[in-house]
Amino acid sequence: MLDKLFNNKKFLFVFSFCMQSGLYLLLEHTINGPAFSPDLGLIPIFGLMFGPVGALGQGFASLAMGLYIGSGIIPAILDFAICSFASILTYKLWYSKIGKREISAPKFDSSYALMKFILIMFIVSNIFFTLLYFAAKLSYELSSIYVLTIHSDFANYSLNMFLFSLVFGLLLISIFNMLKIPLQYPKKWANLLNIDNKYFLYAYIVLFAYSFFVAFLNGTPLISEDLFVDITLIVSILFFINKMDMEIKIKDANYKLIEQIILTFLLILAITLFVTFNNFRLMTNIIFDNASSEFSIIATLSYSIVLIIILSLIHIYHIEQTITNPIYDLIDAMNKNNPQMEIYQESELDSGLQDYLDRDDNISRLVNSFKLLKNNILSYLTQIKEASAENERIETEFSVASKIQSNMLKTDFEEFSNGRNFEICGFMNPTKEVGGDFYDFFDIDDENIGFVIGDVCGKGIPATLFMVKTMYLIRNHNKIHENLEKAISSVNKLSCERNDENLFVTAFYGKLNLNSGKLSLVNAGHNPPLIKRSNEDIDKNKDKNNNNKYNNKDNDKDNDKDKNNNKYNNNDIDNDNDNDKNTFEYLNTPPNFLIGVMEKIEYERQDMNMNPGDIIFLYTDGITDAINHNQEIYGEERLMETLNAHKDKSLEEMVEGIKKDVYDFSDGEDQFDDMTMLIIKYTGCGSNE
Repeated sequence: MLDKLFNNKKFLFVFSFCMQSGLYLLLEHTINGPAFSPDLGLIPIFGLMFGPVGALGQGFASLAMGLYIGSGIIPAILDFAICSFASILTYKLWYSKIGKREISAPKFDSSYALMKFILIMFIVSNIFFTLLYFAAKLSYELSSIYVLTIHSDFANYSLNMFLFSLVFGLLLISIFNMLKIPLQYPKKWANLLNIDNKYFLYAYIVLFAYSFFVAFLNGTPLISEDLFVDITLIVSILFFINKMDMEIKIKDANYKLIEQIILTFLLILAITLFVTFNNFRLMTNIIFDNASSEFSIIATLSYSIVLIIILSLIHIYHIEQTITNPIYDLIDAMNKNNPQMEIYQESELDSGLQDYLDRDDNISRLVNSFKLLKNNILSYLTQIKEASAENERIETEFSVASKIQSNMLKTDFEEFSNGRNFEICGFMNPTKEVGGDFYDFFDIDDENIGFVIGDVCGKGIPATLFMVKTMYLIRNHNKIHENLEKAISSVNKLSCERNDENLFVTAFYGKLNLNSGKLSLVNAGHNPPLIKRSNEDIDKNKDKNNNNKYNNKDNDKDNDKDKNNNKYNNNDIDNDNDNDKNTFEYLNTPPNFLIGVMEKIEYERQDMNMNPGDIIFLYTDGITDAINHNQEIYGEERLMETLNAHKDKSLEEMVEGIKKDVYDFSDGEDQFDDMTMLIIKYTGCGSNE
């Protein structure tokens, strides 16, 4: 709230006016004469803090107070002009660039800023001295506002301004910075002249030295040198209308250690003055033998405060060199790292810290510790950069592997089944870039097709390699072995060889005769499929049940093991008898052993007949084990319900419906297993006979 308030120019004018007027009225009833005029200290300070608005505020306050005491309009206007000019000149001096140092808003965060402030207050006080002297020559009525009976009265007012501007400036500016209230700085300035500011400084120094030299030779007071007054006034006016640099650096609003030290010394200064004032005044009376009591008091205050400030500057400079500057250099070195954390060269990082490395003190140990920390950070950054490059390389390889795996899984469903007695559709979504799930379909001979779905334990590259090996073993051995169970046994034996990683796979393999509709199945530890019988198939099964006839004959050249499979075939027919609702139900297929675990494993086959319109749906456990945010699983029951909700749609629509339902159920939750589906519909003229 305060920052908004002090950014309002109307408020700044009223604030300056009221503060100046209030202090004047307070002192009017307590102090008389030129010896003490603390209100003069606010003249340069309001200009420095608030700019031209603050200068005009205190200037109009001086005008109002002049009229209040009955001085007349002319001296009141002269006083307004003197005070406003001195106030704005202070503002101009602070924001004028001399040398290579950056210009910033008033902030006592270094000994340089404090010395600059003291020097400007000294210059403005001397210019105020010349302005009073020149105005007094123009109008003797000015003495109705200022007591100007003797030469020392002019010096008294100048000393008042210098003394109390130091006190008010140190106090107010530090408080404003502590409360983070912004000070006004120039955003534009009417540049009537374009002279380098250093020439004005040189002219003032030469003029001041010359005037003192002449006064010393002649034994006359400085005020008698009209040349000093006239030239000082001309130089001041020329500087006033000269250019102003607009490159102002607004420092951060942090209240720094140096400012706390300055305020502490200000408090010490006040206590010291109070205790030792009589001793300082005695010294003043010895130096200035004929000085008035008023001049003695103000001179004592002035040089005692200057002496203490000089001692403070020495102490602050020592603290800067030994404590604060090293800490700020450490901060600057740390801030050299940009948001991308670029690694800088050794010389660039240590350039600002080299002076502290060879010292034998706590700061040196701190800097060396920081250097060690910096080297460790740079080492870690190098390692991170290398690891990131390696990760990018691995991600690229995974991306390529994912594309290769996608190309290995067939998606030409319509092309494969075009003009034949079946339809087929599939889908696979790995949880990582590459996964262990797979499906495949292929021609065995002119009458039979094979199809398989599998799930390798594990994820990533090892599972993918084992998947590729298993998929091609199944495809090739089904062309070698006529019997399904022998083909899977051979695949299992070869998968166990050199399987040092102990990987294994669950698989469900089927062989469909496109002419007869005979379906042979081997379940190697996989999830049971779902099957939907057509209406024609249901009617035929009902007729057979009524006639109590059942004949299970195979026309292929199976071995004697077919007789042992009759118990499974009877179970399948029982399912057919119960499936009279034309819906998907789980097929009773007792699982055999996993592939890749033990070499000498015999697998058993199941046979059944497919009628036109029958559909079999194969899947991996990534579908039924999908989880949501509440860690609930999708489950077999929901899968069957979803399939039945889409049972009359095309195979592609069935697959899309299940995908959507699973994704809606998981609601973005990360899954831990791949999701794979394969669905086959027999459309031929097969029969249960």
